[in-house]
Amino acid sequence: FDLYTEYAESKLYRDFGPEVKGKAIYSHVNGYFGIFSLSTGYKSYSNFNHQLNDLPVLNSSDEPLSERFDPGYDEEGLMGKLSIIPDHSSELSISYSEAWNNDFQIRQSDLMIEARKDYSVVVIGLEYSEIEAVDKDWQLWEKTITPALILDFNLFNTPVHIRTQYGYQSTVKETAKVITYNPLLQTDYFFKNFSLSLIAETEYTEISNLTDNELWLGAEFSTSLFSHTDLKLFIGKEKGGKVCRSGSCYYTTPFNGVRLDITTRF
Repeated sequence: FDLYTEYAESKLYRDFGPEVKGKAIYSHVNGYFGIFSLSTGYKSYSNFNHQLNDLPVLNSSDEPLSERFDPGYDEEGLMGKLSIIPDHSSELSISYSEAWNNDFQIRQSDLMIEARKDYSVVVIGLEYSEIEAVDKDWQLWEKTITPALILDFNLFNTPVHIRTQYGYQSTVKETAKVITYNPLLQTDYFFKNFSLSLIAETEYTEISNLTDNELWLGAEFSTSLFSHTDLKLFIGKEKGGKVCRSGSCYYTTPFNGVRLDITTRF
């Protein structure tokens, strides 16, 4: 097995008022038992300056505990993951995490089940994600369920990645309840140092008015200009939120038009 533990402290000095002391604890343990592997993790953050370090969220969805507070302000959590690899072509993993703040007014649970099978000509993957969040101070409860089917194969020696998912979200704010459905189809093509993503997404509240709801269509081209510089060109319309394209995940805001991003690492 292997063990990793990290402890850090931060101090925020102000022109007016006392300094703010923060701390962060993160620990991760992995154990291996034949075809089984078991991972567990723990986090505890209090008033920690997240601008100094990237803090692990310790869940499968990479979702923060609350959008009301900065990461590291007040959160604690546990995570466990079981992986089964019976042979080189099959894999099953189940992970579950719980997170909460100091007074348990904000809580979050995250379940992820993933299965993969390699059939030589195509790799088939299945995912099931379920995230539940509660904010008692804001009288907010939210559950998001997202099953997905993933296909990876070569088309004329070109790697192709297809992801289709059907999101379901139930939100209760005080006494008002809203249910939304969010289908998505995305195809990624990879050509040497280039990649192209084609995205189609919609959202509706009732199947009867599916054709009246907004449709987001877009294409994103990405490449590496140098070993430390990436270029992304997006054309179309996107809903915003968390997106995963060409092997990387990030957050975007709602957008319509043409966007060019150049990122350089030092």
